[in-house]
Amino acid sequence: MNRKRTKITPQYEDMGDEKKCKEIWKPENWENVFENLRKMRVIRNAPCDLGKSDTSKFSEKERRFHCLVALMLSSQTKDEVNHAAVTRLKEHGLTVENILKTSDEKLGQLIYPVGFWKTKVKFVKEACQVLKDEYDCDIPRTVKDLCNLKGVGPKMAYLCMSSAWGECVGIGVDTHVHRIAARMGWTEKECKTPEATRNALESWLPQDRWREVNILLVGFGQQICSPIGPKCGECLNKDLCPTGQKWTPSPKKKTPTPKKKTLSKYKAKYIKEVVKVLKEQYDCDIPRSVKDLCKLKGVGPKMAHICMSSAWNEPSGIGVDTHVHRIAGRLGWTQKECKTPEATRIALETWLPRDLWVEINWMLVGFGQEMCRPVGPRCGECLNKDICPTGKNWVPSPKKKVSPKKKVN
Repeated sequence: MNRKRTKITPQYEDMGDEKKCKEIWKPENWENVFENLRKMRVIRNAPCDLGKSDTSKFSEKERRFHCLVALMLSSQTKDEVNHAAVTRLKEHGLTVENILKTSDEKLGQLIYPVGFWKTKVKFVKEACQVLKDEYDCDIPRTVKDLCNLKGVGPKMAYLCMSSAWGECVGIGVDTHVHRIAARMGWTEKECKTPEATRNALESWLPQDRWREVNILLVGFGQQICSPIGPKCGECLNKDLCPTGQKWTPSPKKKTPTPKKKTLSKYKAKYIKEVVKVLKEQYDCDIPRSVKDLCKLKGVGPKMAHICMSSAWNEPSGIGVDTHVHRIAGRLGWTQKECKTPEATRIALETWLPRDLWVEINWMLVGFGQEMCRPVGPRCGECLNKDICPTGKNWVPSPKKKVSPKKKVN
């Protein structure tokens, strides 16, 4: 008789927990590296730190919504631009109901010039409708539900859970964290995506440091460990970081012979003289009139008017610098051509309502730095293109013809 052999399952002796589980990988000296990062970020003055100390009084629900919107606007946008856009939204009324009532055109004006602002207007509006219909104007409380909102990815979701709900369930990994983790050898294997870096970091980094590691590395990446030309020579982790160990200082360029008198020398001299005057005549305070401010060496009308507004909260005139002077001329905001900033100031003050004097300076200065530049203004992206005399005359530059590369035999 043919009989099948009975299958025997082998049994192994208990080899101990140390052999059952693979030992968790950790980078060498990571605690020392982390402590050095804290030291380098003691002063929180990186662009990513803008708005972190905002003590404005909002309800918890509103504050959570502010966190979500700020994160949605942050992609492909500089932190300074994003902070300014969120500030304008808060002044307008950053609530779910108010955003739904706001027209797309007005919302676009408020968040401009964040990256892909037209798309973000659409995403924010759609997200607000979902929040109203499904979450009673609050935001979701899970990463999965946050990622279901259009325009919200894993990085934003993890950061939102941490900053809005105070629940750190994962590490928010952006380009800075992704890049620096690789440079410092904080991933066991090469990670090609931020999501892979997140999984690698969470496998060994203690959870009580997940929240802190994002803000540490982002600010560190903006100030020292930049994408191109990292300042390894200034980094406290130079001898612990694999990238820093290979770093060599670039050969010093021959510095040109300094001029006999430079502006910095003049300014140092002026500051000392001004300090002496303030001590003797103003009891270590500053003058409270434009006339007296202008008597101080190195202080002109523009500085005096801005100082009255920002220091004394008494707008006495418009601070006109080269940006305001140039843009006012381009917009046709002066009745006659003004050859000097002071003439532009007088012309603007003749018709512009006084309650707009403070706002006009920083609006036009920022607009002049980003859009209405001295050379090559981006009129095609300007919302005032059809209203501005300069914009009406603007024509797009012809696209260069790209000749196909010849095949080399």
